[in-house]
Order: sequence, then structure tokens, then C-alpha cells
Amino acid sequence: MIKISIISLLLLLINLNAEDRKKLYPGLSAYVVKVAQNDVLNVRDEPNKRAKTVGSWSNEAWLIIDHCVKVKKSTWCKADLDPLTGDGALGWVNAYYLKFINDGFVIQKDGKGESCTNASKCEKRKDRMQCYLFDGYYLNEKFEISTKGKWIDRSLLKGGTMLTAAKDTEMCGNLPYPMQQSDAKKLKILYTKDESKAYKTVLEYLRIVGQPYFIDNPLVELEKLIHPTKGVTVTDMVRFGDKNEQHYDAKSFLKSLNEDKKILWGKTYAKGEPINKSLKEWVNDAHREMSTISKIEPLKAFKGFPTAGYSGLKAYEVYWINEESKSSRYDWLGLVVLVAENQGKWYVVGLMRDRWTI
Repeated sequence: MIKISIISLLLLLINLNAEDRKKLYPGLSAYVVKVAQNDVLNVRDEPNKRAKTVGSWSNEAWLIIDHCVKVKKSTWCKADLDPLTGDGALGWVNAYYLKFINDGFVIQKDGKGESCTNASKCEKRKDRMQCYLFDGYYLNEKFEISTKGKWIDRSLLKGGTMLTAAKDTEMCGNLPYPMQQSDAKKLKILYTKDESKAYKTVLEYLRIVGQPYFIDNPLVELEKLIHPTKGVTVTDMVRFGDKNEQHYDAKSFLKSLNEDKKILWGKTYAKGEPINKSLKEWVNDAHREMSTISKIEPLKAFKGFPTAGYSGLKAYEVYWINEESKSSRYDWLGLVVLVAENQGKWYVVGLMRDRWTI
């Protein structure tokens, strides 16, 4: 009787359910490798080579990894279906035939995660595997390139795709991170071109409008740049002094940005049509991606801006020139930023959208 009990116990330990073993997380997803073109990788219903075959994967197939377990000298991974193609099968595959990937779209198992969440890396931290859920690159107030995101336990995540990771959209599409990094790098380079405080104020304006998604409240940050006594003059023309220019103090500037109401900015020079847009639309239309800035030049003249009553007035033009155009000398967009000093600090006092055809 005792012998039978011991044998039963040993059999129980040998056949211990895979879910009760210590879970390993070598990757979020994986490619099938080391399988001949005329062969397949079998998927088992248990993590051992003698278990029932429930499906197969071909060489170079991509699969999502739930978790893995160590069985004697082998590692077995629980693979999920590829939601994009429906190929393969749900079950266990031998990790010997897998090339792991530790970045990409992820989904929180509790369903609380945001849409199109992306993990830039997964690594062992504090004795457990964690993934860095990446929100992208940004330039901080010191003009240092940083990343924004958070660490979360890998056990709370599963791999995703452009389709499965999307909650609020039909598909996640291309991630914006390369562009974000390029924008941050370009602004950082431009920041070192001129050490003057006036120039730094222009760059601070570009930092805020160029990456608003990483600033807690970009509207408030813009308000801080407005001259405290003179306010700011904004125009959609190619020179200041037009009767349709708009003047704001710091509070009315912020109020107009928040209200998003349409303003008559005058008429276009080509067709004579009225320009109706909000101040927020004007701010968005007045620049392109920061990475495509061609140059920033100090101006000797002020484009018709009245100079009386301003301390240390300076003007800079930010250029986005389409170098690929056959007529690049005409195919450009410019943003004129006027800054003035007040009690040792420099503020924005004028903004003008200058352009040719771009």
C-alpha cells in the first residue's frame, strides 16, 4: 500500500501541470527557425515531445509568446495564434526552434492598458522580467533627449499586433517614434548654435509647439513665453502692420487657444479669399516637423513690426525649405519670431507666418 502511494506521488510530480511550473519570459514574440522548408514545427498540448500534436508552424512563421517553462534540459513556450494570419496553433513549442523578440506591440491582460501600447524592451529588473511601455522621445526643458514610459511586469502582458493592440482605432499603423527622435535631435543641435537668451527663447517656443504630446499642458507653457506687459502680436500675412493682425496679452492668448474660435485673418494674396482659422490652427499651421528645419537666421529688419517701447527687440526666422523641389528658393515656409527683453528675461512679442508656396 505504501509502495503504491509512493509511486503515485512520483507520477504526480513527473506529470506536474506546466502552468504550476515557474514561468519564464524570454520574449514577447518569436520567429520559427531551424526548421527545413519541407518540414514543420509541431505544437503540443503539453510541454514535452511525446504530448499530443495539436497543430504546426512553418519555418519563419511569427508567433506570440504567452510564457515559457523549463522541463528538464529543455525550454517549452506556450504560443498563441497569429491574429493577422490565423496560422499555426495554440499550444506548446520547443524554444530550441524559436528566435525571440523582446519589443513590439503589447496588450495588458487585465484590459486596462491604452490603445496601441508598445514595449521598447523587456529585461530582468529586481529579480523579475519587466517591459518598458514606451510613449516615445521628447526634449525636456534642459534640451536633453529623454524617453517617456513606464515599467510593468511581463507577466501582466501579452504580445500584440497592429490590429489586436488597437482599441480606439481600426489599426495602430506606423509608430511615430523615429520622427519624434529626429525632431528632438534637430532641436538639440539648433539649441547649441547660439548662446544668446533671445535665441534660446525662440528654441523654447519651437520645443513646445513641436512636441505638445509630451508636455503636460502646452497651452500654459506657451502662455509663459508671452511678454508680460506688451503681449504678443500674431499675423497670417507676410509682414506686420496689417489691419488684420491679432494682438493678445498672456491671458487672452491662452483663452483664445482654449476656445478655439475662428478668427478672420485677412485675405490670401493669390485668390483674395478670407482666411478663417482659430489661433490654435494658426499655431499648428505655422510650422512643419522640427526635424525638417533648414536654418534659423537673425533678421536685420522687423517685417513692419513697430519697435517703439520695446527693450532689446530681436527677430529670428525659422525656415523649412523644400530642398527636393526644383524651385527650392521659392518653395519654403518661414516662421518669424520676435522676442523682447523684460527685467532680464526674454519673451515672445511677435509671431508671423511667412511663406512662399510650401
